[in-house]
Amino acid sequence: MILILSIIGIVCFAGSLRYLHLLGAQASYPPKHVLRQKATMCATGLCIALLLILLLRLL
Repeated sequence: MILILSIIGIVCFAGSLRYLHLLGAQASYPPKHVLRQKATMCATGLCIALLLILLLRLL
């Protein structure tokens, strides 16, 4: 279970970095607000995965 959550966390982290990189580009498609939403969702997924890993370790 922890391995699966770790993989989800790594994928969310990589996705967040990718969308933040695209957000810094001069001209981008999709629009900036969509990239911000995607980066936020990836970061939220990472936080949730890390929180679940922490809770599983404590139990």
